[in-house]
Amino acid sequence: LVFNALTMRSIIVKIIPQQNRALLTTLTPVVATSTVTLEELHNRNKEYELIDVRTAEEHNEYNIGGVNVPLNELAGNFSYTGSCKAVVFYCASGRRSAEAVKLMHANFPQFQFYSLAGGVDGHK
Repeated sequence: LVFNALTMRSIIVKIIPQQNRALLTTLTPVVATSTVTLEELHNRNKEYELIDVRTAEEHNEYNIGGVNVPLNELAGNFSYTGSCKAVVFYCASGRRSAEAVKLMHANFPQFQFYSLAGGVDGHK
């Protein structure tokens, strides 16, 4: 069991018999996801661009503003992140928005990306 205290994630590494085991030479780097709470979002003097990475149906049912770009379509919509503002992604629970942050940070490390902590379900 490998536990990352920074991200609070754990993975289980299976040990295989010596004769079939390849040497472990590298580990996949873990990217920490920057989060922001809804309260911090309202209290900061900084401007944010909000992007909802839920489905269109979820967005129409309940949203806090911003543009709706589902996570599976985000890779083809990089133009939404071209502003100088920090970008806050949000979803229902925070999982998809965290994935969006990782995806966008990998492609555009010069921009600031945040995930809404707890998602919109945690703030209803």
